[in-house]
Amino acid sequence: MNYFLAIAAQWRTSYRTFLNTGPLCNQFGGPIFFTVWLVAGILTLVFLFGVDHGLLEFDKGIAEIGAEDFAAFYRGGQLALNGAAATAYDPVVFAELFSHENKGLLFLNPPNAFLFFEPLANLPYAVARGIIIVLNLSAILGLVYILRLKLGGAPYVFTLCSCGSYFSFSVLQISPVITFLVIYALIHHQRRPVLSALALAIATIKPQLGVLIPFFLISARSWTTLTYATVSTLFLFVLSVAFYGFIVWTAFFVSLVDGPHAVQFEDMIASMIGIRHSLSIFGASGATMLLFQLLVTLCCSVLVWYSVRNFPEKQALPIVVFLMCIAAPSFLLYDWLLLSSAMLLALGVQSRWSALLQILAGMLLLAPYIQALLRLKGNDAMILFSLFVPFLMISVCWLYMRELSSKEHVTLDANEAPLRRSSLSRNEVFSTQ
Repeated sequence: MNYFLAIAAQWRTSYRTFLNTGPLCNQFGGPIFFTVWLVAGILTLVFLFGVDHGLLEFDKGIAEIGAEDFAAFYRGGQLALNGAAATAYDPVVFAELFSHENKGLLFLNPPNAFLFFEPLANLPYAVARGIIIVLNLSAILGLVYILRLKLGGAPYVFTLCSCGSYFSFSVLQISPVITFLVIYALIHHQRRPVLSALALAIATIKPQLGVLIPFFLISARSWTTLTYATVSTLFLFVLSVAFYGFIVWTAFFVSLVDGPHAVQFEDMIASMIGIRHSLSIFGASGATMLLFQLLVTLCCSVLVWYSVRNFPEKQALPIVVFLMCIAAPSFLLYDWLLLSSAMLLALGVQSRWSALLQILAGMLLLAPYIQALLRLKGNDAMILFSLFVPFLMISVCWLYMRELSSKEHVTLDANEAPLRRSSLSRNEVFSTQ
């Protein structure tokens, strides 16, 4: 027995030494966050191999496949292909071909999404979902690549093993693709305005994650990207009208008031995270939740302006992405990849965080797993826990801003300065990466 205790003590001492001196720990937030990241990675593997999500089931069509969101995108493409795109916003017609597990799916994307989903509907369901799996995987790897963190393969492992990646694949969502497009545009909006604008225009097929992007572009005075993005989005609008008729947009706007969107906005969804969702737990009316959501968006917009105008853009971007998550009217577990991106952006600014920031960011990293485990106790436990998570997001964002302001944990490089204090071209902000 003493022999095993001695081995355990030696392992514990070695691990503590590794945490305190290991270069990866010191460059990956710090020992606390690094340890939590390892735990989260292990949980991802447990969920991945311990739960059968049917991700590799390529022998089933849309009517047989188990619960997955890609069925909704493919079904929307089918209806568009058959000249009935507007009926995608009719829950009864939309769910006709679904398996029992997918009967609750709704089509919540704006009509310009049909331009991208219809080509997939020309393919067999198994082939189309295979393409989405490859696109998601490529987007996750591409996301880490464009961040240029110079930490070897660790950021790739961090992102692949993040809960956002796991939940995106478990329900076959397109969040990784949207996240890549948004982060690409935020980083390259000055150097590559056309590509950034196109990325933002495509990302409007899931607009709830990008409600603060116009405020960011205005704050950064990125007029070229803003103009191109507006024109590109209008072009997609015109193209959707040309292909599917203006009636499809009429159906979409009706659904916002009295349809699938209104149902999702007012219902309590166990896996939903957000300020508006927290209000719904207390029984607030739809009008109250909408008003409060607008106020939160306004406050976040002001903070975006403040961050961009007072910090170098490289330091402001993590704040902007955190605020995008807070302001999003719809934020689910598969959207967590956007939060992972904020953490990776923050690592590019300061390789070692304060102990408190490590703890709070680590809690945020584990939150989706805790919420998923609470599902064993029923949806009520998940919903109550989700009430706590938005305030955890706000705490992490506030603490990061505080540390930037105090300069205690961040050293401002000579070639980086806030926009209001320097005439330096914003093109140079990421040149040191």
